Amino acid sequence: MPNDERPRERLARLGTDALSTIEILAILLGSGTQNRSVMELAQDLLAHFKTVRALSGASIQELKQVKGIGAAKAIQLHAAFALATRKEETTVEILDTPDKIYALIRNALESQQTEILLVLLRDIRMQCIHREVVAKGTLTELVLHPREILVLPTNEYL
Repeated sequence: MPNDERPRERLARLGTDALSTIEILAILLGSGTQNRSVMELAQDLLAHFKTVRALSGASIQELKQVKGIGAAKAIQLHAAFALATRKEETTVEILDTPDKIYALIRNALESQQTEILLVLLRDIRMQCIHREVVAKGTLTELVLHPREILVLPTNEYL
């Protein structure tokens, strides 16, 4: 592939809108393997998970199931998707309706494949001051004693 047609150079020259999803994935991956180019590896990833949403919700172990994706590349991708999720959460918004609260935590909930208990603490101005997954359960249930829920706010914020 000519140097000026490589994804990194195209991004620098034309911006992200001019790149395909596979080219953006190739930039995140950085390099291929001995037998496969980075573009082929990116194609394999997208073919395996079918959608970017499924890919972004994949665990490190699930990413490593794709041939050519080792621990380092899986962690790198997982971190990039986590950063993209956090980008949406950085705006300070008044959380005064259930819709606004759901919008804040939607990405964290959509990627879960098991039941979770997520605690969201608001201050007097109704802004999020802390968010934490307190417990994870199974596919259909979460068993937890109420005192375990109250440990977080009483230890840190009261």
